Amino acid sequence: MHSSRRPDRAHPLWGWFCIGLGLYAVALATELLPADAAMLHAPLWVIFLCGVVFLLGGAMLLVDRNSKFNALCASLLLLVMGVIGAWVALLGPAAGFSGGIPFLPQAYNVTLARWVFGLGALVSFMMLVYAIRSLLKPRT
Repeated sequence: MHSSRRPDRAHPLWGWFCIGLGLYAVALATELLPADAAMLHAPLWVIFLCGVVFLLGGAMLLVDRNSKFNALCASLLLLVMGVIGAWVALLGPAAGFSGGIPFLPQAYNVTLARWVFGLGALVSFMMLVYAIRSLLKPRT
């Protein structure tokens, strides 16, 4: 009979995979790896923060989920994700948005996308408050 109990941690290879992806993005952003500027659709600091998201997520997969380090990583991850979402919502170039709802003018789709990213940033910042409270809560 198979137990339906979830494992306490993910396989460590997933953590190292995420860390590798994060290091790749950070290396691109810091220009340690050459990249065609036409292929990058965001400022280097945004690409750097995207790499940090993967680094933090990978670190969280490698440590105990109830540790202070995990709570710190979760807080930083939510902060960085909120900053990225806020940048896209407020400052992202309209030419960077594609797709959307068919038969709707592109300007409406861009506005809708900005609202969705802004809402995502707001949710990230609200979750950050919870994560900080969890980080500051004494452990037993």
